[in-house]
Amino acid sequence: MHSTVFPQCTVIGSFEPISYSCFLRGAIPAKCENCNNFYQGGCSRAFNDIQKYLSLDHGPCPVKGKTNPVIVDSHYYISKVYVPEKCSQCRYLELDIARGFVCNLDKKNIWQDFRLGIMEPGISKFRIKKRTLG
Repeated sequence: MHSTVFPQCTVIGSFEPISYSCFLRGAIPAKCENCNNFYQGGCSRAFNDIQKYLSLDHGPCPVKGKTNPVIVDSHYYISKVYVPEKCSQCRYLELDIARGFVCNLDKKNIWQDFRLGIMEPGISKFRIKKRTLG
């Protein structure tokens, strides 16, 4: 979710997928291939500040909709989870046992193990709505 996306990537380059394999298999955006922040399928652009790797920047989401954060409830977990409103109703939203909620848009055809992160804007500016899954 947003905690694996921000701060946003400032590297300019192509989002075209290129094949990549390192413990996992799939594709990464071409702009990440020679980036100094790229490390084994993740991004270290803010590692010193947040002590974890971030999702790769796959470019803008092609699904149209509102991006204000909503709480998603499920019987699979206890924590409060925020996703963009458009993602709460999206068929591509997937609960991954290791990564939490992820976007599986083009997962099988292109990205495979290096799937898209889910972005949301700053929570403090918006009223939180609630959405229940499964």
